[in-house]
This record gives sequence, C-alpha cells and structure tokens, in this order.
Amino acid sequence: VEPLPQVAQKAATPAGDSSLASRVPLDILLVEDNVTNQKVASRILERLGYQTDIAANGLQAVAAATKKQYDLVLMDIQMPEMDGVAATKEIRQILPAEQQPKIVALTANAMKHEQDLYLNSQMDDFLPKPIRLPEMSALIERVFAEEEGVENGRS
Repeated sequence: VEPLPQVAQKAATPAGDSSLASRVPLDILLVEDNVTNQKVASRILERLGYQTDIAANGLQAVAAATKKQYDLVLMDIQMPEMDGVAATKEIRQILPAEQQPKIVALTANAMKHEQDLYLNSQMDDFLPKPIRLPEMSALIERVFAEEEGVENGRS
C-alpha cells in the first residue's frame, strides 16, 4: 500500500520540474486572498524549486512590488480592498520600465473575453484556476523563454 503514494507522486511530478528554478531563477510574488489557494500555489511553486512571497490583496501587492524587485507576480483578479486589475495598473504606473515584473492573472474566469480583458489591462498572461503543476511550469517556460532569447541576443 505504501508504494502507491510514491508512484502517484512520481506521476504527478513530471521529470525535470524541480530543476526549473535553477534554469529559470525567479523572485515571485503570489497575490491571493484565499488561504487555501495560497497554500496550493505555494506548494506547486516549491515543487518547481521556487520560494514565494505572499500578498493577500492588491494593496499589499503594490506595497511589496515597490519594496522588492520581482520577476513574476501571480495576481488573483477578485480580491478585497484592491482587485488584481487595479493593482496591476498601479504597479505599471509606479515602477520604472527596467523594474517591471511579468504579471500573470490567476483566475477561475477563463472565458476568451475575460482573457482579453486581463491582457488589455497590462497583464502579460493568465493562468486558470485551479492551478496545477504542469500548467504553472509551462507558464514560466513560456513567459520567460522570450526574455531569455532577448538576453541571449544582447550577449
């Protein structure tokens, strides 16, 4: 009976995922008001080799982004005090261009018109909830592959 959890764990963790953080090192801010969703997202990121800072609403996200330079902000959309769209606009206005993080919407609303709204709100991408490891890994690869190409082109 004990080998089953090991088999399930191996099946749930695609090979090489734990090396993602060494290949694509990132400072990540997770902005999520739901504690359960915070835990789920944090554990997924840990399995990929990342540690995250957490903000519980848009106001905290803006404050955190002005104190530390993040590479990636995973931004929930519906939050109290300041929603993810407003927080993204604020971060884009406050930070200079060279300090702008990639901002990815985390949302259960994955309809095409909603995706367009997030992308038109100065977000770089979106990730539908519930968040799963393969999608998170693919998102990081996709969002930061472009940047690696730009950096490699400058060398």
